[in-house]
Amino acid sequence: MKRLFSAPTMINLELTELCNVKCRHCYNFWRDENMGSVTMDREQVDRTVDRFHEARVFHVGLSGGEPFAKFDILEYAIHKFAEKGITINLNSSLMLATDELIQRLAATGNIEHILTSLVSCSPAVTDFAMNQAGAFDRVVAGIKTTVRNGLRVSANMV
Repeated sequence: MKRLFSAPTMINLELTELCNVKCRHCYNFWRDENMGSVTMDREQVDRTVDRFHEARVFHVGLSGGEPFAKFDILEYAIHKFAEKGITINLNSSLMLATDELIQRLAATGNIEHILTSLVSCSPAVTDFAMNQAGAFDRVVAGIKTTVRNGLRVSANMV
């Protein structure tokens, strides 16, 4: 079979395992044991961006945990990928999104869209699944904030 690409067309990069919720369906089952101890720093971001660029990766999905929980690293990574011409999308619950933060992300010009999870159309089911009262309302508010500030949002329903 003939190879068409020399590298993956897209890579998902988890910047941090830190998260503001404890969803029942989360694959980070170990989160309670070391919450906050696994987060990329600027040097790791620099090395990773360089390696992806050398491999000719052209798109990266940034995720976590919750990437907004380490916004300084998220914003830094977006700028570094932009410098190398690598486009990104972001995976986030958007529960921590504010007008200021979304405007800063939009200003990078390097985010194709943000993918969020809206667990259910039922607030009670969403709050239960995310283990947090008011989670549904906070995700919906984050979606509205993001759209209002000019970034496209896609939503998964678990």
